[in-house]
Amino acid sequence: SLIFADADLDQAITDSLSAFRLAGQVCFAGTRLIVQRDVHEAFSARFAERTRALRVGDPMLADTNIGPLISAQQVERVAGYVGVGEGEGAHKLVGGNRASEGPLAQGNFFEPTVFAGATNAMRIAQEEIFGPVVVIIPFDTLDDGVRIANDSIYGLAARVYTRDLRTALRAARDLRAGSVGVNLYMVNHRQTPFGGFKQSGFGREYGVEAIDAYTERKTILIGGA
Repeated sequence: SLIFADADLDQAITDSLSAFRLAGQVCFAGTRLIVQRDVHEAFSARFAERTRALRVGDPMLADTNIGPLISAQQVERVAGYVGVGEGEGAHKLVGGNRASEGPLAQGNFFEPTVFAGATNAMRIAQEEIFGPVVVIIPFDTLDDGVRIANDSIYGLAARVYTRDLRTALRAARDLRAGSVGVNLYMVNHRQTPFGGFKQSGFGREYGVEAIDAYTERKTILIGGA
């Protein structure tokens, strides 16, 4: 997500918490929050506060916000990335531990984790953790923000938050992602194609473009008698 200083921060924060859906095990989870420097500190503090309020627990309970990871191995993998982030010098604001109290200690539960003041060169920003870990990265100008967002081997989905339509359209045009949402979280419509650029899959789902995935084309050439 590319979040500009003039954005509705309450909306951007609420939408960005969706990165923790299914404990972050979502292909288009917005795990990099690229926030304009003027509001980076305030955004980070407010986002961390909202993250602390999330409840980790049994996904069958109505008051649970974050359920378990898929396996014990994935818990160890996520914990390893948290250690990498701390070693790289990112500032951990909240979380970073496996649930270790009560019945959750017997499962594959991991606290939602937020790093701020990170750089895009860090492994926690460049590699797909596939867990409840969000990295907040500051940027200065529009060009700077787009450059950081595009500096990734992935390009499935992106989001832009700003009140300036010209800024939104320019950023959406320049972002190398298969889907770009402006002031909203990822929404898939059956009528519109969904898929990514670079190493984010191939082909498209939904829309008439999806028909190509199930089509084999044959060419028949007939010469003269």
